[in-house]
Amino acid sequence: MRTLPRLLLLPALAMILAACSTGDTSREVRTVVVSMSDEMRYDPAEFDFFVGETVRFEVTNAGSLRHEFFVSDVAGHEEHAAEMSGGGHGSMGADEPGLVSVEPGDTESLEYTFQAAGELMAACHEPGHYEAGMVAPISVHPRS
Repeated sequence: MRTLPRLLLLPALAMILAACSTGDTSREVRTVVVSMSDEMRYDPAEFDFFVGETVRFEVTNAGSLRHEFFVSDVAGHEEHAAEMSGGGHGSMGADEPGLVSVEPGDTESLEYTFQAAGELMAACHEPGHYEAGMVAPISVHPRS
């Protein structure tokens, strides 16, 4: 008789375990609205995220100049700056992960998943913009 109640619990336990394994909250997408201005600033001016978090940046260019929103580490920004100094986007185009170029008055979306804890930044490498301070720090924190 004791075996029958245990057997009845097995399907319930299997359903609970299946629900837990498919409840991946790291795939939830949080939307963050970003504004860029000709004062060479981002609003918000800094960002905090968690490892595994996917963010959809809705980036609006409120200025009259083209601006970029490029998410990367220091090495990625140095590489992109070198390509931009050549008078264009070099090999980085619209399909480059972590990069959107936004024309005046437009809004573009960028979906980005933060893979590791550490410091990144968003920056614009249009000529003179980075040097004028168009940079926003991004802190990526481990999940506790």
